[in-house]
Amino acid sequence: METRERILDAVLAITAERGLDQASIREVATAAGVSIGTVQYYCRTKDEMLLLAMNHVTDRLGRRIDALAPAESVVDRLRDVVRQWLPLDAERAVDARVWLAFAARAVVNPRLGEAESTTALQIRADIAGLLEEGKSTGAVAHAVDSQREAITLLAVLDGLTMQLLHEPPSLTPEQALAALDAHVARYLT
Repeated sequence: METRERILDAVLAITAERGLDQASIREVATAAGVSIGTVQYYCRTKDEMLLLAMNHVTDRLGRRIDALAPAESVVDRLRDVVRQWLPLDAERAVDARVWLAFAARAVVNPRLGEAESTTALQIRADIAGLLEEGKSTGAVAHAVDSQREAITLLAVLDGLTMQLLHEPPSLTPEQALAALDAHVARYLT
């Protein structure tokens, strides 16, 4: 595994297990088995390290979505895509914990906030695009406001993710998927 990947994996593991405050450059270097200088080669500050980790999580999500099998309909594609956000396996749970930690810090850090906002806008645009595609095929009701519903669907995903990450979880994965499917069904003709 290349050094950069080891560093990113260390940032994700520390943040997911012990929280963002514990993901110092020193801790990451120790966990990755590299020197502090090596970590600083890739990211000079903690915020740069967190931004790198957030981009890594976003890239992993993109790879999972790209790897999805072709769906029978645009609605099935929408369901498949949004399910990738939910922490339904170990990798997605790590990603969700890191994303939430990053999002919380982004509220008070303008540079991180800008990155988080850009990513959220892209996700909403992708969801709205799928809804528009569904409208063009007749699978999604024409009255659906794709932009507004993309915002709402992302908020639903955030809430379901939070409930699934609680220890113990306040709902099961099956309940989360059923709630998500019921929400998506509101759009259908």
